[in-house]
Order: sequence, then C-alpha cells, then structure tokens
Amino acid sequence: FFSLHYLLPFMIAAVVVLHVWALHVPGNNNPTGVEVQDVEKETVPFHPYYTVKDAFAIVLFFMMFAVFVFYAPNVLGHADNYVQANPLVTPSHIVPEWYFLPFYAILRAITFDVGPIPAKLLGVIFMFAAIAVLFLLPWMDTSKVKSMRYRPVARQFFFGFVATCLLLGWCGASNPDDGVFGTPGKKLVVSYTDAGGAEITSEYDGGGEAYLDAKKFVESLPAGTNASISAVAKPTFQFRHLSLILTFAYFGYFILLFFVGLTESSKAVPESIHKSVLKRSKPSTATAIPAE
Repeated sequence: FFSLHYLLPFMIAAVVVLHVWALHVPGNNNPTGVEVQDVEKETVPFHPYYTVKDAFAIVLFFMMFAVFVFYAPNVLGHADNYVQANPLVTPSHIVPEWYFLPFYAILRAITFDVGPIPAKLLGVIFMFAAIAVLFLLPWMDTSKVKSMRYRPVARQFFFGFVATCLLLGWCGASNPDDGVFGTPGKKLVVSYTDAGGAEITSEYDGGGEAYLDAKKFVESLPAGTNASISAVAKPTFQFRHLSLILTFAYFGYFILLFFVGLTESSKAVPESIHKSVLKRSKPSTATAIPAE
C-alpha cells in the first residue's frame, strides 16, 4: 500500500506528459465537434490567447483559495476532525470526500449476493466498474456526430446522467438506513407464544394510542403467557434503495448511449467552422451615400 502511494505520483506525471503530447500532436477538439479544415481561419495560436485565458483563471482560483486559507479555513472541514483520535471507538457514520461520494453510494447499494460472489465483493466490483466504464466512453458513443449540440436526444440523456451522479452523491453522504422522505416512523410489535408453542406477532400503529392498544392486548392474554412489546421501524423508502436504483441508472446510461448513437437523427452539422460563423455575419449590402 505504501509502495502504491510512492509510485502513483510518477504515474500521474507520465499521464500529464501524454496529455501534453496529445494536445500538441493530435490536437484538441472544439465545442462544435466539427473537424478543423483550414488552420489559419479556424484556429488561434496558443500564445497569447490560451496563456492569457489560463492565467486569468489561475489568478481567480488563487484569490478564492486565499480567501478560504486566510479567512475561513474551517468552512470546508468537518467537526469530527477536531475529535481526538481513539483507536477503540469508530465513528458511527464515515463518508469519504465529496468527489468520491457517488462511487461510495454505489459501493453501499449492493446488499445482495449473486451466486458465489458475496455482496461486499460485488459492491467493490460495481464501484470500480463505475470508474472503468468511463474509459470505454469513446467506444460506447457510436454516433458519428461528436458534439451534443446537434444531438437533442443524447443531450437529454446526458442531463439525466448528471442528475443521477448528483443524486448518488447525496445518497453517499446520507445514512443508508435513513428514509429519503424523512425519518421512518415506528410501529409496535407484540410477540408471544400460544398454547401450541407457535410464536405469534401482532402489529399496532398510531403512536400513543397504539401503545395503549398493545398493552391492553397483552393484559388480555392468558395468565403465564410470555409476551413482549418492541418498537420496530416501519418499512420505508431508504437511501440504500434509492442508491440501488440510481446505480442501475448510472450503468444504463452507457448502454442507452450505445443504441441512441445508432438510431438518433441528429441535426445538420455545418461543413466547417468558419463557414458556420460567416453565415451568421453576412456582409452589409447597403450603398454608401456621399455627404453633401
């Protein structure tokens, strides 16, 4: 584990080198999704356009970063960070950082076994598969049109995918046993054994009145009957149920993207970048009138 932390920065540095190579050799794409045909008309030099733009973004970032560092260092922290560490006590609810919450929700959503695969291992497989499927996205998108600007159906599915990821993050930050629409209510369960030795249960709802009804029922049982009253949470739609639904929706997006790319009728794509721009700004045909 320590060796992995030592080697990971070098792996990240190698990926950065590949990124710089890909940016300069194959080139980057553009929001229109149209291939560059005329370099002089459809591209701009890296300096000064991108250098000034990136420098402006870096300055804004460091300004916001300085505000948090010098004036509000505890805003993004957690109160549990100030609790003295105790190896004998585990916090009741541990969650990772916010950018890991969707995958953490997928990990906890799998609570069932599939054949010889236990639920815990299956949850780990689903969590890593949610990351690995992103690397297959260039092959899962079968459409010849690269930009979502000309694909209205795929754009709607993409917005749904973004909403799914946000909801998964919400589920990951919440207790999986909590109710999505509020705290689950309680019901009273009376358990007792009849004369034949069979265990019988009776349920009561309704708050204080339910307790009185359950107590009267216990008092009406034959003498010597061993009866008990317990409070049990009502079945409700919990965060683990929502996480499971969103997990299937997460993976379903990539399957739908494959078939949408094959069947979708996209809008007309312009022939080139500069022609689509020139169509919007037609030259004026007004005749100049000389001054008298």
